Amino acid sequence: MKKLCFTSFDHGITHFDLANNYGPEPGSAEKHFGLILKEHFFAYRDELLISTKAGYDIWKGPYGNWGSRKYLIASLDQSLQRLGLEYVDISSFHAEKKSLPSYLSIGRAFFVCSCIINVQDLQIYTPFQIIDLNRSTKETFGMRVIEQTFN
Repeated sequence: MKKLCFTSFDHGITHFDLANNYGPEPGSAEKHFGLILKEHFFAYRDELLISTKAGYDIWKGPYGNWGSRKYLIASLDQSLQRLGLEYVDISSFHAEKKSLPSYLSIGRAFFVCSCIINVQDLQIYTPFQIIDLNRSTKETFGMRVIEQTFN
């Protein structure tokens, strides 16, 4: 993984995309990348775009997956610990549509976490859901949600 990070950075790749459950063991990709970042790339942190995701299983129990407020906040906190960072540039919610959290739950979770993420991304919402979500989060929390659909 270290060689891949060096080669990527040397060739101009500055966006490193991770998730709370990536790796042979959930969280291990973030942990390994965090060590590489600390040892070799920390001086370049302002040049890097680091993203992580939540939505699928990460720990056992009723709050270890999907989209509850508790899960989103705990997952992001744990990702930051594994990465050794105070913030991530992008935090994405990705999971099956059946697990869509309520708009208010998302808004509250993002508001609480707003000091440690620069962009919140929702990878499974339809354009109409994004419009509704923007209406509620802008009025309630003064923020907007952006969705980019690639497939």
